Amino acid sequence: MFRLWPTKQRNEVSIIKLLFCRNCKRVFSLTGTKQDCPCGECGGVYPDGVNAQIWGNALPLGFDNTSFFSALGNQPEETGMGGRPFTAFVIEQNCPTVEHVERASDPPTD
Repeated sequence: MFRLWPTKQRNEVSIIKLLFCRNCKRVFSLTGTKQDCPCGECGGVYPDGVNAQIWGNALPLGFDNTSFFSALGNQPEETGMGGRPFTAFVIEQNCPTVEHVERASDPPTD
């Protein structure tokens, strides 16, 4: 299950998928174009806006929409705690919208 991120236009959303690289500990987003982690150990692509294909040492991440949008809409000026918390989670291993594929220069997109 993947979560939503606001776009520039009011009341419009698009889905974004995030990957965590277990090798270098970076978090990066996927797009319709193949994305490799700068360390080269993992990557993915988001070919159809719904399903992700990932490879290597990648771990997919998600946000709880309600808590994320609540935090965005209620960003405090100062809390003394570093900001407004929201719920994030690790996507399950057998998620139907995430396909683990072999690393390739051009991963399959169907």
